[in-house]
Amino acid sequence: MKAVELSKVSYRYPGMVEHALEGFDFSVGEGEFVLITGSSGSGKSTLCRLLNGLIPEFYGGEISGSVVVDGLETAYHSVNEMASHVGLVFQDPEDQIIMSTAESEIAFGLENKMLPVPEMRDRIAWACDRLGIGHLLDRKTFELSGGEKQKVVLASVMALKPRVLVLDEPSSQLDPISRIELFDLLSSLNGEGITVLLVEHNIDEVLERVDWVFDMDTRSRVEMKPSKPKTFKPSEPSGEVVVDVEGLCFSYGGRPALNGVNLKVHRGECLAITGRNGSGKTTLVKHFNGLHRPSSGSVRVFGLDAAEAGVEALASRVAYLPQNPGDMLFCDTVEEELKLTLDHQGVEGDVDGLLETFKISRYRDSYPRDLSVGERQRVALAAVMVADPELVVLDEPTRGIDVESSAALTSLIGGMVASAKTVIVVTQDMRLVSEVASREFNLGGWRR
Repeated sequence: MKAVELSKVSYRYPGMVEHALEGFDFSVGEGEFVLITGSSGSGKSTLCRLLNGLIPEFYGGEISGSVVVDGLETAYHSVNEMASHVGLVFQDPEDQIIMSTAESEIAFGLENKMLPVPEMRDRIAWACDRLGIGHLLDRKTFELSGGEKQKVVLASVMALKPRVLVLDEPSSQLDPISRIELFDLLSSLNGEGITVLLVEHNIDEVLERVDWVFDMDTRSRVEMKPSKPKTFKPSEPSGEVVVDVEGLCFSYGGRPALNGVNLKVHRGECLAITGRNGSGKTTLVKHFNGLHRPSSGSVRVFGLDAAEAGVEALASRVAYLPQNPGDMLFCDTVEEELKLTLDHQGVEGDVDGLLETFKISRYRDSYPRDLSVGERQRVALAAVMVADPELVVLDEPTRGIDVESSAALTSLIGGMVASAKTVIVVTQDMRLVSEVASREFNLGGWRR
């Protein structure tokens, strides 16, 4: 029996000329574990949205063909009806979280199903136990790290106990141990009879677990083998100190996030900041351009007290790319996003060159928020790079981008370091660490 079957599906998003999928055929057997790969914009997220009826119920657009999941044709069933049959974990957890606490987020879908309270409690406890997030239940969702949000969203979907589980890059914000634990969990759930469709760019850790691989670029099954990452060889920093952190402490509403951090970052190095989800990586780097003010301790950037100087004073020298690329996108077209940075800084830059570098020239006139997460990430990257900053802070820059774009990013970082610029990368991607970092700063242990 087929758990998923798409027949001659064509779909076009509202206002778009090109089809996201055209004449698309795809099927997955009941109880199979399938890895879905492909470049950014190849239709991976569109496929995921089709499987639970978000397309066309939520996204609209023009659709033809047949989509059948767990025996139900999505055209005749609402997203709410499909939720008990197919669970979808979005690429960006920010797009999925709607409640103020982790517990209420996990309970939301169960409440919509009007399940008895004792059963809801049992399901929440079961999902949290499988993911090891019981300690997050009373936390505010806006206080959670990206990886913690990802786990809460997965728990909310798992609690509904769907027969088909669809995950769109669920490991993109998880630390290496959490990522392995996630893949272990998916293998376990699959062993219990759940059909799993997993979209991933980082495939090495999951290849041996799946039954087969489907490539959205070629629209076919493919054979893939894990690649061997380079060995990381740290080097001793030297030269001018551009970021000087001394005794940094920071709290959110009385909850400590950083406690006595000391760090020096030198001109011309690429520093990788790693650590477990929730260890304070993003909190730390938000001090480097004045977004956060220390509870105690100090952060000096280019000799300036970052808290006193503030975001505006540092903006011409420090570029910061947050985890969520949507936070950086304000304009009607991709080209305007890059020009906005240049206008704001009062400088000139190579817009055409960066559009080409990040393979987004064809989206020059597109509305940025209509692009996939990976494409938006590339646009946001180009927007922070175009003004040629001295210090570039990248928070999870490989999230959602394909292998080719990741290689372009690696080359770009190498070029910046070679020209004596300083790059700080917050990342869970150890391949990126081995390829670009001169040194690693770990916040909270995570290695086995």
